Amino acid sequence: MTYFSVDENYAQTVPGLQSVLQFAEMLEKTCPTISVAFANYGAMLIDEYMISIGVQDPDGLAARNIIRGKINGKPCADAETLDSFGSKILIAAETSQNKIDLIKLAYIAFSATSAYGAMKQSTQARLNRCVQILTDFSSQEGADYPDAGGDIDIPSGTPGGAGVPPNPWDAPGASKYYQTTPEPAPEPEPTASDDPKCMKLAQIAQQAFKEGAYDIAITAIMACIKDLDSK
Repeated sequence: MTYFSVDENYAQTVPGLQSVLQFAEMLEKTCPTISVAFANYGAMLIDEYMISIGVQDPDGLAARNIIRGKINGKPCADAETLDSFGSKILIAAETSQNKIDLIKLAYIAFSATSAYGAMKQSTQARLNRCVQILTDFSSQEGADYPDAGGDIDIPSGTPGGAGVPPNPWDAPGASKYYQTTPEPAPEPEPTASDDPKCMKLAQIAQQAFKEGAYDIAITAIMACIKDLDSK
């Protein structure tokens, strides 16, 4: 299995990467600029991970170049768009049957704004709200969203709390984007676009996003993923 064409084994190695790429793939057809921003954030996580271990390992370089090859030249949501998207998702989550999935999506949207520099205090406050909800859910439900432990306050050292965002379930966090020249990406594996049922669900989700019906949109996307997983 892959996430945004990155092998799942490597995606699980880098803290936060699997969730980020999973949502990037989910939104590829319905919210393409958000998807590109998430994928770009995923590449940042890989860079940060390789810096943390002090090695530019071949698997990491390959995964990063796959991501950048896929998004090269595509429009990318800016920090304001990501913040607005996350805010709408956060509001929709309050009355949604998919609350935790929506909160995770909002969390990643807010975290991805760190690609553009210091995180705004208002964005950090909303991110912290997501952290609290996910932490509370983790304590109630057990292993599904394990608690990362430790301090979940705004990280110090940069204006507005930018830096490594706290994460109660998978801790994505990158504070700097290191530019490199992307290598050609391999041929993409089959995705939802190869499945008529998933394409129909993606169209439903896209229209729902446009109309602000985020619960319906996420339900359609989750159904698409379930359909793909069953094949």
